[in-house]
Amino acid sequence: MTNCMITKLVWAAVLLVAVGGLAYPKMKPMLGADKPAVAGPGKAASPPRSGAPLKVSTFVVEPSVFAETISATGTVRADESVELQAEISGKVVSINFTEGTLVKKGDLLVKLNDSDLRANLERYRHSKDLAEVRFRRYAQLFNQKVVTQDDYDSAFSEMNVQQSFIDLYEAQIEKN
Repeated sequence: MTNCMITKLVWAAVLLVAVGGLAYPKMKPMLGADKPAVAGPGKAASPPRSGAPLKVSTFVVEPSVFAETISATGTVRADESVELQAEISGKVVSINFTEGTLVKKGDLLVKLNDSDLRANLERYRHSKDLAEVRFRRYAQLFNQKVVTQDDYDSAFSEMNVQQSFIDLYEAQIEKN
């Protein structure tokens, strides 16, 4: 054999020993060297052969109150929700439902402050009364040919305008 061949065999042996040394700890459990004692049916497991006592951790179990609470930061969203939007804006005077109850179409849910609407309604009722009196006077004077058709028509129109304002404010109060 040549020197070169002997050197290669020595290096191969060194490499084989190094790989074996690294692989041995991984292969040791598979070879059965540290196999624990297994008890058969009806037999107790035999203690390990080293004779050293086993270390065991124990603690006493005592009854205690178990609170199922979780503290978390986040946002809670309902499965179902309804967004209400008023037809007119105003100050809420009363809420006519309780949370979780069923409501029907057309139920009054929220009452808004309508004092300004009621005041304007009264104003136009008085204006209409005055317009009716004026219209009756113009009707009598028109029959006597004292006033013109234009004056008569203006009085009649003013009476109708005041009635339309009354209807408008009654409708707004109804929505409220």
